[in-house]
Amino acid sequence: DTLVRVPLVVRYPRRFAPGRVNEPVSLLDLFPTILDAAGLPASGEVTASPLPAAGPGHKPEPVVSEMVAPVLAALNRAMKIHPEIERERWERSMRSVEHEGFKLIAASDGSRALYDIRRDPGELFDLSSDYQKRVEGLEAILGAWYASFEPYDLENAPDEQPEEGFVGRMLDQLKGLGYVGQ
Repeated sequence: DTLVRVPLVVRYPRRFAPGRVNEPVSLLDLFPTILDAAGLPASGEVTASPLPAAGPGHKPEPVVSEMVAPVLAALNRAMKIHPEIERERWERSMRSVEHEGFKLIAASDGSRALYDIRRDPGELFDLSSDYQKRVEGLEAILGAWYASFEPYDLENAPDEQPEEGFVGRMLDQLKGLGYVGQ
């Protein structure tokens, strides 16, 4: 969840009243929000919606996320520090959908986990065996989402390496922002 649940702060008083939206939103909605704030129409290619304003009658949309494959270098580093990590658990892709207070995580190995994120924000108690209909509904949302675009072909992806000096420049930027220690 640390890769998905990150704060988003938007300040534009002419469009947004001060407040807080507690339900999840998607960064896909940021572009149409900017278009909307600028008074510009979205092209037919824009399928996302402007960010919601919390209020009566607002119904949150499902939020989908995907981890196509683990970053093996990060996994290897983590295993050096924590050799007890079950490597197989992380060598898989995962998709999740969060909707109406529940989150389904579906992994490429066929495993599924369902969490009531309002009562269990730490995702400690898998409810998938108790709420099979909810699992099926969220799986249908994931299936429709995945069918809506051409999937990334990981098997035939080019083996791209960052340009020379990229890592150093990125570390300098992260240090400047306070994300990485000096």
